[in-house]
Amino acid sequence: MAPAAAQSERKRNTTNLTKHLSKIHSEVHKELQLKRAAATENPAATPTPRPRYQSTLEAAFQKGKTYPDDSPRAGNITDLIAKMICLDLQPISIVEDRGFNALMKYVDPSFKMPSRKKIKEETITHMYTAFCNEVKRTLENAESVVLTTDMWTSRSTQSYLTVTCHFVHDWQMVEYVLEANCFTEQHTAANISLALKRITDHWGITQKVAAVITDNGANVVAAVHQAGWTHYPCFAHTLNLVVKDAIKAVPEIVNLLHKCSAIVTFFHHSSKATEKLSNLQKQLDMPEHKLIHEEMNLIQPTIEALRLYEQATQEISSSKQVSMSKLHLYLKQLHLYLKHLHLYLKQRHWYL
Repeated sequence: MAPAAAQSERKRNTTNLTKHLSKIHSEVHKELQLKRAAATENPAATPTPRPRYQSTLEAAFQKGKTYPDDSPRAGNITDLIAKMICLDLQPISIVEDRGFNALMKYVDPSFKMPSRKKIKEETITHMYTAFCNEVKRTLENAESVVLTTDMWTSRSTQSYLTVTCHFVHDWQMVEYVLEANCFTEQHTAANISLALKRITDHWGITQKVAAVITDNGANVVAAVHQAGWTHYPCFAHTLNLVVKDAIKAVPEIVNLLHKCSAIVTFFHHSSKATEKLSNLQKQLDMPEHKLIHEEMNLIQPTIEALRLYEQATQEISSSKQVSMSKLHLYLKQLHLYLKHLHLYLKQRHWYL
């Protein structure tokens, strides 16, 4: 008998088959020779067989299966989806979107997307309860807190009351939004005061409130006083009022703003006018339209003054640093600049 290696070698040899084709099936042999010659001359034209991969036994069994309800991985993914909805202000209905489901199916085919009801009534509710308990534990260790509150109106013309708590924890400035609820009562000082006391009682900080910072609304200021707390006006809001009153006091600036507003309104309400303006600018190779030189003399120093107000507002509104000590410096800087601006405008007869 021939050795096993020789038998294996003969089994892999195609010489006998080639001879058989040459003698018995000459046409087939001729076609095979032509294909071999073409492949030798142009190897790129020869299709490369696609490699076949055999899945493991475990992967084959898992294909098409989903995680059980008590799976830690499925729970972690669901929690991350709920956090994404809260952090990015996404609608809860995103769990029903086809594109999001396709993405998650690709990321983890075994994960089953939870329903909107489960996300809302279970996952987010549990997260909210856990976070509230954590905030309460932190507030218990706070010696004193400062509140900032504001009443505002949404785009749907609904009134809201928002209360934010600020305090120092482990030598770090900390802030929590305690509540932002729809305010359906009349905006009287008594009603606002009751709402504020209800919120502080719920969080156990009524006796820890050192001060409350609000805008200059008479009803809100009175509400803070009725609650027995010290009130401080919001410096950023006061700056905003100063800028508005200063602009109203200069007729030239008011007229200039009216012109700008009328131009913007006209082009926003007419797509044809906007397209025509764009075409004209391209044809004439012109930059964006600018104000005439006389008006620029007024608007440039005004813009510089507004920049100072913006910078002061941003610095004072910092929630990570104590900004009270900066008030005097910014007030002095603004006063000096406005004094120079007044002289500048007076020399050019803008003030009569």
